[in-house]
Amino acid sequence: MPRSAHFRARALGLALIGALALSAPLGAAWSPLPPGGIATLSFIGEDAVDLVYQSRDIPLNAASFAQTLAAVSIVASTPPSPINPVLVQLGLGAAGIPYLPARSCWPGDGALAIVPTAPAGAVDLALSAAGKYFDPNTQAHEFATAYWQRLFTTTPRSEPAPPGWPGQPALEALKESIVGGLPFPSNLGPMTTYQARGIVPFLMVRGDYVPVCFFFICFWFPKCQVVFAPSSEGYGLREVR
Repeated sequence: MPRSAHFRARALGLALIGALALSAPLGAAWSPLPPGGIATLSFIGEDAVDLVYQSRDIPLNAASFAQTLAAVSIVASTPPSPINPVLVQLGLGAAGIPYLPARSCWPGDGALAIVPTAPAGAVDLALSAAGKYFDPNTQAHEFATAYWQRLFTTTPRSEPAPPGWPGQPALEALKESIVGGLPFPSNLGPMTTYQARGIVPFLMVRGDYVPVCFFFICFWFPKCQVVFAPSSEGYGLREVR
């Protein structure tokens, strides 16, 4: 990349991070969830992720970009109704879209987790601008590094992570904030990107009640909706129950 283009890309990435910091400051909403909860992202593979859900090891295949777009379309195009969550799950199953069978997308019942992918996105640019911690060319895989150091070295950390937490929780929170603040589909990428960054922007299908009105009379029906909830490798998944 030409030097001028590199500086422009870095400036764009830093500007994006600044905008995200102003619009969605770090706090409890972006604190990484500890492992060992209801669902944990234990490992990111080449074409699937390993999840620990309710103490069970569950592999979840990644959805292709076509399947990712289909999932968004199915959820968005299924109108609110008393059986909307049933229709959404039937639609996802008919389209062959892999998802974590974690309860359902009924309002208040949790969310269906999908591993979305895309040919490319803005994740690399935004995260690389955040520092060397996120750069796979200078920083080894955070998950593997953390456990390698724990098992084979006694190198002290400037900010020790709680037991069982890979990486540095404060920086993992920044990573989740950056990826979560990017618009669809720039927050997506291929599985190789997720492996290098140690984070997956899960596509969660969760439910809410929305009003449907007929001649000034409104009824509240369930409606499944899409929200992207990034999780770092070794940490808990949001929205899942």
